[in-house]
Amino acid sequence: MSKKKKKYKVTFYYHTNMTIEVKAFSENEAIDMARNTNTKVLKSQIMDGLQEYGSPDVEEVLKR
Repeated sequence: MSKKKKKYKVTFYYHTNMTIEVKAFSENEAIDMARNTNTKVLKSQIMDGLQEYGSPDVEEVLKR
């Protein structure tokens, strides 16, 4: 007799950081410039800084 597979939802938890270098006249201007950096660059920085923490949550998906 073969065992039937069940469906599961697995949630992973991450935290991240990113460092964006900018040239500015003040700290506030630097923050604004970093926040307005190209979305592609920001996504790359976020992904590079990802670190998994904690245990994943696993929940069986029940049929309705």
